[in-house]
Amino acid sequence: MEIKHLYGFGPFQIDSARRLLQRDRQQVPLSTKAFEALLLLVRNSDRLVEKDELMRALWPDTVVEENNLSQSISAIRKALGDSSQEQRYIETVPGWGYRFAAKVTIISDAKSAEVIRSHELPAHRSDYKSLITGVAVVTVLIAAAVFYFLSLGRRQLYGSRQPGNSQVSSPRRSIAVLGFENLSNDKKDEWLSTALSEMLSTELAAGDTLRIVSGEDVARAKTEIHWRDTGTLAKDTLQRIHRNLGSELLILGSYTAIGDESRRQIRLDLRLENAMSGDLIAEIAESGPEGNLFDVVSRAGIRLRQKLGLSDLSPDEVVVVSKSLPSNPRAAQLYSDGLAKLRVFDAIGARDKLLKAVALEPDYPLAHSALTDAWSVLGYDAKAEEEARKAFQLSKTLSPEDRLSVEGRYRVATHDWTKAVEVYSTILALFPDDLDYGLRLASSQTAAARAHDALTTLDRLRHFSLPAGNDPRIDLEVSRAWNSLGDFKQMDVALAGAVRNAETDGAQLLLARARNQQCFVWRFLGEQQKAINGCREAQRIYSAAGDRGGEADTLRLLADVISDSDVPGAMLFYQQSLSVQREIGHLSGQAIVLNELAIQYSTRGDHTDAKKFFRQARAIFQQLGNRVSATGMMINIGHELGSEGRLEEARKMYQRTSDDAVALGNKDIEGLATVDIAQLDQSEGNLDHAQLLFQQARELFTAVDDKAQLTNAINGLGEIVMLKGDFDTAQKLFEDALAVRRSAYQTVPAAETQLDLALLSLEKSAATAELEAGVRQAVDVFRHDKAIDDEAVSTALLARILLSRGRAAEALAMAQHATLLSTKADVSARLSAAVNIARIHQATDQTIGTQVLANLKSTIAQARKLGYFETELQGRLTLAEIEMKSGAPTRGRIDLDAVRKDATNRGFTVIARKAASNNG
Repeated sequence: MEIKHLYGFGPFQIDSARRLLQRDRQQVPLSTKAFEALLLLVRNSDRLVEKDELMRALWPDTVVEENNLSQSISAIRKALGDSSQEQRYIETVPGWGYRFAAKVTIISDAKSAEVIRSHELPAHRSDYKSLITGVAVVTVLIAAAVFYFLSLGRRQLYGSRQPGNSQVSSPRRSIAVLGFENLSNDKKDEWLSTALSEMLSTELAAGDTLRIVSGEDVARAKTEIHWRDTGTLAKDTLQRIHRNLGSELLILGSYTAIGDESRRQIRLDLRLENAMSGDLIAEIAESGPEGNLFDVVSRAGIRLRQKLGLSDLSPDEVVVVSKSLPSNPRAAQLYSDGLAKLRVFDAIGARDKLLKAVALEPDYPLAHSALTDAWSVLGYDAKAEEEARKAFQLSKTLSPEDRLSVEGRYRVATHDWTKAVEVYSTILALFPDDLDYGLRLASSQTAAARAHDALTTLDRLRHFSLPAGNDPRIDLEVSRAWNSLGDFKQMDVALAGAVRNAETDGAQLLLARARNQQCFVWRFLGEQQKAINGCREAQRIYSAAGDRGGEADTLRLLADVISDSDVPGAMLFYQQSLSVQREIGHLSGQAIVLNELAIQYSTRGDHTDAKKFFRQARAIFQQLGNRVSATGMMINIGHELGSEGRLEEARKMYQRTSDDAVALGNKDIEGLATVDIAQLDQSEGNLDHAQLLFQQARELFTAVDDKAQLTNAINGLGEIVMLKGDFDTAQKLFEDALAVRRSAYQTVPAAETQLDLALLSLEKSAATAELEAGVRQAVDVFRHDKAIDDEAVSTALLARILLSRGRAAEALAMAQHATLLSTKADVSARLSAAVNIARIHQATDQTIGTQVLANLKSTIAQARKLGYFETELQGRLTLAEIEMKSGAPTRGRIDLDAVRKDATNRGFTVIARKAASNNG
């Protein structure tokens, strides 16, 4: 196998593709920045690299002090055993920069003179952990998309400018209704603050001459800036609100309820203020009977519009304003209470209030729309879809803008992303200065697999006038678009921008979202400590804000990050996350955590508990009506059955999954199930059918542009054609899969493909030092990620390579270690390791012990019983070779001929050739 981008100097090697520094083939740890600096110096060893060039390359989008570079150089010197006094590798040129002092060679495929043909292709090795984790990631991303839409707010509006041009003429002024202080001090009247704010916002929005900041964004800012509803606010608080919301004008004030229940009067006092200067523009007071709340707000609205120089409302606009709350007073109160609870993360409380509101006034569309949000937050996709459909059907009485907004939510709830893109494109064309609708359009484009369109939309939003153009949500959405394209480096850049802008705006909850996503990205980039720090900051912010859902999700993500190094700590965080999810009633969140817990048990070889938790997660998704995620869980359950050697049960589970996915029209899950069935066919010796299924899966993943899962189909095809003896095609397929897996930071799947390439190299030529080093690196990856099945198989392969290179004693010790590992692995890996240990003994021992022979025969029998035809063939081939060597050549020739015939009939060309060659 050709090794590309491998640089050597002294006892060190740098593998740029794998991003590894090694000394005598042992990995030397280096931080990401230090490694990048070393690689840059090595690649430019023929010249002086100036400090400015290094800093621009290492921190392209960040201004850092020179001390950061000095720390990286110091870390490199420490790793290389260098020092500032003894500069064997890194030479400092004072005032200028650094030069790499040692001689650098580019290592190619140096062939070893030792030639021993490989005797064994691998027992089938599925991409086990990556697949079950993949379903969890899909689930999390769906949940994140829903949360993103709910957190956008409803009507955040800003002025805009085109790139390179001045601002658009007559930009609309923005105004935020901050809420009102309850002077009556009676908690039962607190709903009036939300009701008055909603009615007044609708009154001022009529005519589309003002830009209204949504109630959701006002609630977020209130949490972040920590002001309470009051009749007046200090100037510095007003300015902070302006930076956070981007609003020029603010309305605040108070209300009081006077009189007994039968004749209560409401007095409303308003203040209109300039957010930037703090100047008072107008004070307005109105009062009237509580039963005529609309009249009170209408009179106040008329006076406000006059102060702002706006025209009076038309009769049609008056009707729209009158319908901004339910006509039933009790329903209006419940709806207002529900909105308020939804905005402070109390989805259960919001759901309960809104259910009562729609029961009292079932024809009020906005209550159904709000109930859609509550059900979505709690994970009830089917119920959310039902409420969204009702809201859409009832939306004819709303203004054109609100009708489109309600339809957009309906399309999102039903995951009809193509229609959602159409709706938000239409509404953005009507309101081109509306940042919120631009963000919704971009999010829908990303979900519709049109990430490049989303990036174009977001670039347009960046040209909105400040502060809108620096809104952190733009960078957050850019990150989501790059996530869908699998580019974690670009995600990292976008999230850094989101953090900067959120800190500037004082937008703590947006900062928490950015830190949460940085935690996710840094984990994939291998920067664990940064990931931990990001998660902890997000958790702290969410906890302080009372966002228990955000806190629970961050705890789960933190558990993911440390699960590679601290399993007990990870399990504790998973349990804490699950506890919070149960406390807040977030069922889909519970299912996601249960899935992650199941993965941990599966990784440790506890398939009984893994199945239990997967089934609990599936039951929750079924309860929620989330058929997609429930179907995905069946894939995971099938993996556990397969790991126990229950292949027929696993096949039935995968077939059920495939059938359900077809009924759902979900090609992604259909593709996953098809890959799993193909892998079973491969294990059972049905190579032609397995090849057909892998090709079908390839087409399914291509249709939905799922590049990550596409590599499973491509890699599977590579294994099939390799077994059939078509090495050139196999090489191309493996290289294609490896390129995508590396670019997407899929470390375990990439290492699995490296093993396949190593096996192919052994079949084509000799074992080399570079080949041994590559397999050792793969073993390290599997050990680090606790992929015990892969570690057992790769350790056995390493034993064969050592044997091929003439190091018999090391090979035997490594094979014994593989056997020990396989006791914790699944049945397939265990049987494969048993064949390997027998083969190592066959190659190294003059006489084969009776126990080794008995173990091999038992392995062959068990493989035949369970249906692992490929492993059975490998075992029979090994047994026949032992017979030929140990004085039973007649029996050996008969068995070799039987292996040749069976292998030929099933298409195992490579094994058939070996049997024929050994019988010659």
